[in-house]
Amino acid sequence: MIHSGFDVPSFRARPGRSFRDEEEVWKDRRAHERRELVVRADVTFASGSRSPGITENVSQGGMFVGTLGTAAEGDIVSVSFRLPHGGAEVVARAEVVRVRAPRQGRAELMPGLGLRFVAIDDFAVEAIGAYVERRTPRFSPA
Repeated sequence: MIHSGFDVPSFRARPGRSFRDEEEVWKDRRAHERRELVVRADVTFASGSRSPGITENVSQGGMFVGTLGTAAEGDIVSVSFRLPHGGAEVVARAEVVRVRAPRQGRAELMPGLGLRFVAIDDFAVEAIGAYVERRTPRFSPA
């Protein structure tokens, strides 16, 4: 069975907001628990062009991939990656819900794409869920 249409609201930056403000709003709007994940990913765009990337985080509803490939909010892409430690290979179609452009003077923030899965098989959803459950949050209350 293919999952589609996860309910993850899109985010649009508002003029005058700082990057930190944008990140806080985005976190509050996520429908699925998300965990840090740093693995190689490949993004394929509608044109057929491909761009390598590095994932930053993942949830059962989507992920963020740091990549130099460009897309616009609303574009549909294919993404593939492998969960760590011999985990499942995940291949999904996803909608671009956020674009992080390169920022001068902020080299620590790689440009990339926030993706909402729109077509992903049950096995991949379960594997991501198990990964998220096993991982402790990056920032946990003391």
